[in-house]
Amino acid sequence: MAESVAKLIRGQTTVKVEKAIELLVRAGSVASVREDITRFIKAASLAGILMVVLATTVFAQNATQLDNALPEGQGVVTALSANSTAITYWVSASDGWHVVTTVDTVFGLGSDAESHAVVRFSAVLLPGQCQLISVPGTIGEPQQVLRIRRRGDHIEVLRLPASSV
Repeated sequence: MAESVAKLIRGQTTVKVEKAIELLVRAGSVASVREDITRFIKAASLAGILMVVLATTVFAQNATQLDNALPEGQGVVTALSANSTAITYWVSASDGWHVVTTVDTVFGLGSDAESHAVVRFSAVLLPGQCQLISVPGTIGEPQQVLRIRRRGDHIEVLRLPASSV
């Protein structure tokens, strides 16, 4: 195949690109390049997902180590399941502390049909108040629940065991 392309290039001063592409397609090189690119994109996507999962684990451990306290303006990522994560942050205002949680659930993870369902929850919490956010799982599995509670001068973010709800 490469020899045919080389002969075409040497034999003519003006090479027809279409003819060269046609030779490559017949030889299967373009198809394999497309397959290689597709594999690379999928591998890069998987690597990105793994990085997010690792970052989620680190943030979740940090929240646990600090009595689940979340400083103002800083977000914490909580893994709710293998395909759902929640990002929570809060800011202080005159009417209370505004807590915002965004939940991202991925369907068809790693496939060409991958899609996301993203939902944002917002609440104003006064001292002692809490907010529960539940994310349904597959049929027969318990739902995941995230509890966000204002305790004194901080916000606590905690994923509850399914039996606690």
